[in-house]
Amino acid sequence: MATIKKIFQGKVSKKALTHYYFPIMYGLFVICLFLAWVFYPYDEGYPYDWTTSTISRLGWPIENPIGVIFFSIGMLLLGVMLIPVVFYNFRRLSIIRKKAAKAVFILMLSHAIALIGIGAILNYPEPFFLISHAINAIIIFFSVYIAGIIMLLIVLRDNRSKTEKYYVFSKRLLIVYIIILIYGILTLLLTIINLQVTGGHYVHDSSTPLLNSAPFYEWQTFFAFFGVIYIQVMILPAEVHKREND
Repeated sequence: MATIKKIFQGKVSKKALTHYYFPIMYGLFVICLFLAWVFYPYDEGYPYDWTTSTISRLGWPIENPIGVIFFSIGMLLLGVMLIPVVFYNFRRLSIIRKKAAKAVFILMLSHAIALIGIGAILNYPEPFFLISHAINAIIIFFSVYIAGIIMLLIVLRDNRSKTEKYYVFSKRLLIVYIIILIYGILTLLLTIINLQVTGGHYVHDSSTPLLNSAPFYEWQTFFAFFGVIYIQVMILPAEVHKREND
């Protein structure tokens, strides 16, 4: 019990998170999504394809009565398992920039709770369920990237040379982080733009180019923030020391 409590408080090593925890967390989620897709009944008029179907379509209980179970489990697991990561980052960021760390913490905790909400509240075609799903989806996509930008600003502002013995961040990881962050934000914007064009339902045919598919970009921005969250843990020093007069 004490070990579980420590894990959820983020009192774990960086190696434990990056080498074991993240692979298990992401692996379980991908397996659940795969099973949700496997059990999705074939629809000749609108077959499920990641380039033309939204992620949430895997969680439509009317269309995917068996697969929705795995979709919900996957979202619930991902949301719950992200909570220790949120606390881990907060414990380290709060020593560097306390106020900014609180903002990142609130955003990322909201992100985790929204994932739990997606898994717990099935997406039936009634107003309550549709509105709940839409709110959670907006929180999921925007919170992680806003938090990502804030953390980037923290890193850029507080990077120090080794001789000053403050906060030293890997420049290579920082470059990778910026690339994935920009890519995720770009694909999120393309998702929003194409949702306005197609109304969210894209059926690929010769008259509509694939580049107008909102789901095509939604899948990319969704998995991009997997990389963003992982590198956030990687980029923070395992140990940081408080500055004088901070």
